[in-house]
Amino acid sequence: MRVRFFVFFCLILFVCSSLYSATTNQQGSGSGKLGKPSVKFEAWQIGRSPKNTDTNSANHNPTSFITSTEEECHFTASVVYDGNQGDSVSPIDVSTIKWTLTGQAPSSLAIKTSEKNWSGKHPSRLAGTSFNVVGTISVPKFNRNTSCSHPNDDDRLLRQPRHRGGTYLGFTLVFSAKTEDDQDIKPARLVLKADQIDRVRQEYVDYNKPIPERGDSRLQNQDTYDFGHYQIMLNYLLQNKHQDWVDEINKLRGTDRETGEKIPAFSVSDFVLTSGYRHPHHNYEHTPSTAKLSPHMYGYAMDVRGRALAEDKLLDINGDKKNTDLDRDVMEEAAKPNAEARYTYIYPSKHVHADWAPPNWAYRTKTSAAARTFSLPAQGTDQPVTAAPAPSASITGDCGTHTISTSQAANHAAVNFACGSHTYYACQTPATSETNRHSHQTLPCGSHSGYRCTATSSHTQTTTCPSDTNGQSCSYGSYYACSPHTHAYPEPPANPPPPPSPPPSTTVSCGRSACTASVSSRSEHWTPCDAGHSYWSCSDSQTNRHRTRTCRRSGCGQSWQACVDGWNAPACPSPYGDSCWAQ
Repeated sequence: MRVRFFVFFCLILFVCSSLYSATTNQQGSGSGKLGKPSVKFEAWQIGRSPKNTDTNSANHNPTSFITSTEEECHFTASVVYDGNQGDSVSPIDVSTIKWTLTGQAPSSLAIKTSEKNWSGKHPSRLAGTSFNVVGTISVPKFNRNTSCSHPNDDDRLLRQPRHRGGTYLGFTLVFSAKTEDDQDIKPARLVLKADQIDRVRQEYVDYNKPIPERGDSRLQNQDTYDFGHYQIMLNYLLQNKHQDWVDEINKLRGTDRETGEKIPAFSVSDFVLTSGYRHPHHNYEHTPSTAKLSPHMYGYAMDVRGRALAEDKLLDINGDKKNTDLDRDVMEEAAKPNAEARYTYIYPSKHVHADWAPPNWAYRTKTSAAARTFSLPAQGTDQPVTAAPAPSASITGDCGTHTISTSQAANHAAVNFACGSHTYYACQTPATSETNRHSHQTLPCGSHSGYRCTATSSHTQTTTCPSDTNGQSCSYGSYYACSPHTHAYPEPPANPPPPPSPPPSTTVSCGRSACTASVSSRSEHWTPCDAGHSYWSCSDSQTNRHRTRTCRRSGCGQSWQACVDGWNAPACPSPYGDSCWAQ
């Protein structure tokens, strides 16, 4: 008696556990949460770079930047919802918003201060709301004593930038938040990295010198006059000034005192260019320049010296081969005032400096303009809410798949195909092949038109003709039953070959470890269910859950499956009013 009671108790426990599991799984499959919103960066401004947006088309790199000062980089940014995403999306909880940095170069970059707000419409209205931030990023000071590495001026294009360790400043600005029903949204990321132009301009920031505009037409590629470490330089037409200088030297050349003949005219190649454009790091850490605002840093200056014409013949401008200092005097005179240079100077190293900087160059400011200040936009008129709004009334759409608000019912209703005989649901866009099958068109036979979904099999190509009693195939191979045709079979051979032996059967074990049956494929028993999942047909318990159950009450007709509806039978319509009897 005790054994029977124990077995009965275990059976009851198993049934209850199965019912609870089915109910729990069913409830767990629909969490009731709204969808997550999608967000994107709309506008931003980093350091001294111009303001950019996601549709910016200005003539510059919208993700490149220079810092505000040597040790600070001010920034502002706005993130918006990526379109109006409807009532099915949960709004952002503004109290959970975070602005962070990742992928910093150098790694010591960090947000030092930040202030955030939202503006525009209330966040729960999705479209028209901006989430804003204004802050400061701390930047490490650079090593001012890092020298340039190069053996000589002829190898200057092989030099490697040493400023800030050769690092391209960069980071990723990240916006993250939770929705008002406590879901993490996909963060919005803005990857910012200084390109080569801003890498050069950053040196002017760090040395506290006037910064060339990014759109300055003088920022260009140039090898001959570039004594910097990059592929670009500031060039105030130095190649023209060089030629003008030599032209004026030729006007001042003297007469050979031995032969009495005019000194032959010189070319640009007769004068060695010892320095041209020098970016700030090279100017102060390698030259080193003593000028507080060297015109070499802005592409206005060059240094040259006379080249030896042969091993035993020096360059001779004035005709006195013994006094080369006089030659340098002529070079200086030719540059100023003849070639309209602003300033000239003969260095002890025997080369001559000339520059074409603006006339007021010596009085120019020695420091850069003040860094930009950023401010948040005005706060939105609606106050942000801290509590999640009450969920809207929801129903299950006609499709039976989605839980929706009542206002979205039309988007989940049944819609007729063009044929008028079949439908689909508005929330599920049919495949092109399905749309074509239900549209009026010429049928595959080519002789008739109509709807493929209702066309008889006579309009469908038969893949093979039937074989005759001798096993011979029809010569047509395939045909349309709606078209007149005659089957033709070849004469059977006098001595037909024996039929081929059937291939040896190949069997494997079922993919379900509890099943010992031999099958042709490990997935043979893995059967799809109409509810959108699969189950093992070799399991009696799983097969029983997928058996369609029909009510035994006369005239009821209700049916259900345990895998979809659980073990609970639906209620019969009036006059019964209670649960169905399963059969």
